[in-house]
Amino acid sequence: MKKLLLVMTLGALSGCFGDSDDSEELSSPLLTADFSTEKDDLKVIFTSTSTSADSPIDSYLWDFGDDSAASFAINPVYTYATADTYSVLLTVTTEDGGSASITRDVSVAKIPGNPTADFIYTPDGLTVTFTDSSAVTNDTIANYSWHFGDVAPGNTSALASPSHTYSASGDYDVTLDITSELGNKTATVSYQVTVTDNVIDPVNPQADFSSVVTDLDVTFTDLTSVDNGNITDYLWDFGDNTSSALASPSHTYVTGGTYTVRLDVTGSDGTTASNSKDVTAYDPAVEPTMPTVSFTSDALAELPSLTVNFTADAANETSPITGYAWDFDSLGASSDANPTFTFIDAGIYTISLTVTSEEDITNSISQSVAVFAPVVALPEYITCQVTSTSTTVFTSNKNEELASCFTSDTPILDKKQAGNWCAEQVAIYVTDMPLIRVRPTLTANVLETACP
Repeated sequence: MKKLLLVMTLGALSGCFGDSDDSEELSSPLLTADFSTEKDDLKVIFTSTSTSADSPIDSYLWDFGDDSAASFAINPVYTYATADTYSVLLTVTTEDGGSASITRDVSVAKIPGNPTADFIYTPDGLTVTFTDSSAVTNDTIANYSWHFGDVAPGNTSALASPSHTYSASGDYDVTLDITSELGNKTATVSYQVTVTDNVIDPVNPQADFSSVVTDLDVTFTDLTSVDNGNITDYLWDFGDNTSSALASPSHTYVTGGTYTVRLDVTGSDGTTASNSKDVTAYDPAVEPTMPTVSFTSDALAELPSLTVNFTADAANETSPITGYAWDFDSLGASSDANPTFTFIDAGIYTISLTVTSEEDITNSISQSVAVFAPVVALPEYITCQVTSTSTTVFTSNKNEELASCFTSDTPILDKKQAGNWCAEQVAIYVTDMPLIRVRPTLTANVLETACP
């Protein structure tokens, strides 16, 4: 067996690593121990780059520098428990007994993670306590920015777990922005927070009801609404000296007619509200009458307008009018009692109105209405005259010559396209005198609004 002469060499290997880890080498000219590292957080992948020119390398011995068990793998993967700098020793041995080693300082560090913003909140009346529950791996939260969702000032905080008192009950969108210390990374979370003051809100009842009439029998349904609490008492006055304390009663009238029915309600906090409506009951023994109908309009020659207001005049003895149907000469329709209609042109139009009583009896009327068009004033023009700079009118630029007629920066051609140019040159002429050709005068008419 050959004997290998070992040579001790101290110093740092150059060109093997991208970091600045220190190394100490013990090798021979024919056998060299060496390795490289690849780091991922606290995990390090060690790769042996040892070489032997004489005898094959038979074994590897790794000491990771943290009192852990040695490794005999060629390219071990090792995860350190804590971030630090460790002196890693690699010893390689050949088949003929030769050995070489190298020691290198390997620094490992935890990689800061992405933070996650979160919080919990505890309302107590209008005051809410916010508790930060944000998290980040291998890092700490450096900055907090709270926005409590109400009006400034005083609606923000930089504390980790602040408290905030709102001025009124309601739903508020609360946002927390955080920034990590080492990684300088941000995260945001928002929750809707509902706060209610400890004062009991008033019931604030709004009394309302509906009715269904069948001859002399009427069924009433309570439609009262409340903001808070409930209704504790009802009192109905049916308008015929009778009453009821039920929520939704029924009542039979002795004779037909229109009665004013009143509902009084009392809330659980003692507040009251009332509502009255006219209800018409029908005696089946009484023959229903036909409604009367007529209408007027404000279409007048003295006040010409294509928009006309119509007013219905309808009545019935045994039941109220419940429906209106207008026909504006087949140009449009309306179900309003007093509609407004705009005609396209002046003329004489046939207007029809049909009314319907609650007993489903109808009556109609048609009459002619003269509609007058409003008077449209003709536009006023201003004449602008410019003395041409050329004695030959046919070679001059007429648009440029007339540019002084306009005070804005818009070119004349653009004004013509926009409709502000009312007429091109109305008069262009040349005044001739003996042996002298005088420069022509250019004339244009423009709208009065075209020259502000």
